[in-house]
Amino acid sequence: MATYILLASFTDQGIRKIKDSPKRADAFKEMAKKCGATVKDVFWTLGSYDVVAVVEAPDDMSMTALGLSTGALGNVRTQTLRALSSPYADGTSRRKSRSISCSCWLPMCHAALTQTSSSYSERDMLPHLMTLAAST
Repeated sequence: MATYILLASFTDQGIRKIKDSPKRADAFKEMAKKCGATVKDVFWTLGSYDVVAVVEAPDDMSMTALGLSTGALGNVRTQTLRALSSPYADGTSRRKSRSISCSCWLPMCHAALTQTSSSYSERDMLPHLMTLAAST
């Protein structure tokens, strides 16, 4: 499962019902289960974001569904980050998973840009990057 960091900021509605925040966190955990995800932890924070959740989900689509479902309730605005751990974090030698070196991202981005029209978005580029990444 992939790890994600969900950052949330309270909306006006969320602030008005701040006393319900712990109950909403429990409801978020239940919603995550329905999306096939697991909430590892939820933190109420100081600073730019009011809540930070660490979530494991099977794929980006599951996490996107969870983030959109959470935001649709109107209590928070969310931003989701994909968290990648170091391949050496467990103290063993390099994991045997396929990885893309940082040096190949620049040529892949250049290739994706030249293969797309002059008007593009990140969403439009993603299939091109994934195809190029798979071929390296």
